[in-house]
Amino acid sequence: MNLLGVETFLVSREALNATGDALRRAGKDGFELIILWSGISSGPTFTVMNIHAPRQYAIRADVGALAQVPGEELHRLNVWLLDRRQVIGAQVHSHPGEAYHSNTDNEFAIVTLLGGLSIVVPHFGLDGVRGPGSAAFRLAADGWQEVRDLADLVEVIQ
Repeated sequence: MNLLGVETFLVSREALNATGDALRRAGKDGFELIILWSGISSGPTFTVMNIHAPRQYAIRADVGALAQVPGEELHRLNVWLLDRRQVIGAQVHSHPGEAYHSNTDNEFAIVTLLGGLSIVVPHFGLDGVRGPGSAAFRLAADGWQEVRDLADLVEVIQ
């Protein structure tokens, strides 16, 4: 299975707002946060059915910030997903400054399906997930590739 044919990620306004709120709450204390969107794909559409804020370790230092999800938490989440026939289609995380896909983001991504989405939100989500400066990347065979228009890729539904 892969998400290479997915052209649109549908997410409810409630899920999008909850994602942004969680990023901002963690950011108030100077911490990055990882949120995962799971759901199902059908043809060119991935529908986000659940958002997950897995247990994670957040580190902040003079050189930057980092969030990491431990293996046992990923296992717990994978069992949950398997029981519900869902996959992780997107990961959303914040950066303290500019949004970009760092080497750490590349090497330790939770999304592993080709075509999966990684959204990086600047300034700890101050302006929301789809706000100015947010960056989106899709996983290709040769690594993460930046997507130019996040608003066209992530469609908000009621």
